[in-house]
Amino acid sequence: MLEFSKREKHLSLTIADHLINDQGITSEEEIEQLSVEYLTNVITEIGSNYDGPINTSDVFIKTFKGILKFDVAYLLRSNRCCS
Repeated sequence: MLEFSKREKHLSLTIADHLINDQGITSEEEIEQLSVEYLTNVITEIGSNYDGPINTSDVFIKTFKGILKFDVAYLLRSNRCCS
């Protein structure tokens, strides 16, 4: 089991916000449709603002996708994403 750091949890919220506001994601179910390649690119691009490398292994991406799905649902339901 992977344990996510605060940095990785913050990255997930940041990417969830990006997907909702910039990419037009309207449901957490849409996260399942994101390709591993696309998600890896987004993690790498947005993660470049953080200190140190971001893990992009297959196991990390699968786990991250689940957390991202939760974060998208949270932001959509709490209206915290729509600035």
